[in-house]
Amino acid sequence: MRNGAGVVQAMDGNTMAIRMNAINLKPMKQSPRFGILSWDAKASAMLQDALKNQKLFIHDVDTQDDFMRVHPDNPRKGLYVPQAETIIPKLKQAVDRLRMTLLPNNPFKIPHFRSKDTHQPGDPEFEDFKAFSDEHCIENTPGWQNIPETELSSDVHVVSVDPQQDDVPDRAAFENLVKRGATIEIRKNRFNLFEYNQPQGIDPATGKTTFQVVPNQKALKLFDMVKQTGRNIALVYGVCTDICVKQAIKGFKAMDITPIVVSDAIYGLDNSCLTNPADPEYRDIYAVTSDQLAQELTQAGLPLSPKGIKA
Repeated sequence: MRNGAGVVQAMDGNTMAIRMNAINLKPMKQSPRFGILSWDAKASAMLQDALKNQKLFIHDVDTQDDFMRVHPDNPRKGLYVPQAETIIPKLKQAVDRLRMTLLPNNPFKIPHFRSKDTHQPGDPEFEDFKAFSDEHCIENTPGWQNIPETELSSDVHVVSVDPQQDDVPDRAAFENLVKRGATIEIRKNRFNLFEYNQPQGIDPATGKTTFQVVPNQKALKLFDMVKQTGRNIALVYGVCTDICVKQAIKGFKAMDITPIVVSDAIYGLDNSCLTNPADPEYRDIYAVTSDQLAQELTQAGLPLSPKGIKA
C-alpha cells in the first residue's frame, strides 16, 4: 500500500483482510489446481470464429487513474491497487493492437465497451473503503479519467449512472457506434457493473444519504441487446481481478456471455481467485496473454497498421 512518501509497499495480511472485509469478500487461499484455463487449440479456434463472425466484444474494466497509479501527495486519495501500474505496458500492447479493429472499413467490427467508476463527493460506497481511502473516481477529476494507454477511441458514447437518463443505444444506434469505431462508456456508482446504488434519502440520525443495492437495468439492457446481435464472447481486461473484473465476469456468465481474460492485463488485491477451484467466477474460462492475443489477431487477418486496411 502507499505510505506518505508515495512508496509502494507490499500489503501484509492485516491490510489485505481489511480491504477484503470492507467489500464483504473473504480472502481466498491459493490452490494447486487452476480454475482458469490456459490458452490452447480449442480456445484459439473459439476466438478465431468469434473474430471472423462478429461474435466478440471488448470490455475494459475501470482502467482509471485512481485505481492504476499511486498518489504520492495524498496516500488516501484514490483507490490505488498496489502494483497495478506494472500491467500498464501489457495493457498498452493489447490496446494498441485492438485499436486496429476500430478503424473504418476494417472487417472485424468489434464493439468496445468500458466501465467507468463514477462517484460524487460523499457517495455511500466510500464507507465500504474508508479503512484505506477517503474517496475515489470523483466525476471530472483527474483520478476519474482513464489512463491514456487504454484509450481506444476519442469517439465516446456515454451511458450515464442516472437510471432516468435514456442513453442506452438501441440496436440501430449501437451498430452505428460500432461502425464508426466508438467506445461505449458505461458509468457506474458501484464496484459491480450490474448493480446500482439507488439513493433512498437522508438518514436523520447521521445526515448521510442511505441507499439500496438494486440491479443496474441499463447495463443489463445494453448487454442483452449486444447478445441479441450475436456477440456473446467478451474479451476482458482491467482492474481489479478480485473485485470489479470478477463481478463483470460473473455478470457476463449469468447472461450466457463467454468471457476471455487477458491474463497479463488484469491485476488485483488478491489474484488467487484465478487459481482457486472453489471460486466459481474464474472457473473454466480461458486466459489469453497479450502476446497470444496479438498472434490471434494477426492469424485472423488483422493488419499490423492502418495502411493494411482497404479504403
